[in-house]
Amino acid sequence: MKRAVLIAVVFALGVLAGYLARDCRLQHGKPDLPRCVRVIDGDTITVLWYGETNAVRLVGIEAPEIRRGPKLQKQSSALNISPDAMLRLGNSARQYAQAVLAGQPVTLVFQNGTKPEHDSFGRLLAYVEYAGSDLGSELIENGYVWPRSEERHPRLEEYEAIGESARAAKRGLHGWVGRIIHSLSRSPGFRSIRPAQS
Repeated sequence: MKRAVLIAVVFALGVLAGYLARDCRLQHGKPDLPRCVRVIDGDTITVLWYGETNAVRLVGIEAPEIRRGPKLQKQSSALNISPDAMLRLGNSARQYAQAVLAGQPVTLVFQNGTKPEHDSFGRLLAYVEYAGSDLGSELIENGYVWPRSEERHPRLEEYEAIGESARAAKRGLHGWVGRIIHSLSRSPGFRSIRPAQS
């Protein structure tokens, strides 16, 4: 019994030490450029950084869901777009992010400088930049996602201005807003999806 408790304590201390060392490397360590290893959806990616995989939630944007559930229904109702169309739009956002990020080095820009922040799911919160571009603003500009206005962050005004431009031009999901979807293209590519004529 004592041996089992001792093993559990040593294990817990090891896990804690590893977490603290990782956090210290994130804040003060030698820069190690993260590499995108997976795009989960339009606003979440996984990066390989300091030899570990980390989920990263892009700050300031909201992407359509890629799975059915209450959040998809809420988005569908809020935007007046059918759930089926929302799923296609969500998958298109993910495909776009995969096309530009797959295996690429990225820069994670934290809202408060170099100190990483995490959301309630344990994901790092950051702006994701690649090849000199801000992925979040690109996704908004092309109508794949929309800015999260309720989330205060340093690029909020910029993201809202880009979102307004995308809405005015009816780019991406903004071309679907308020329209009844009669049928959906079988093509998975976002650019092949067109709103039904009213």
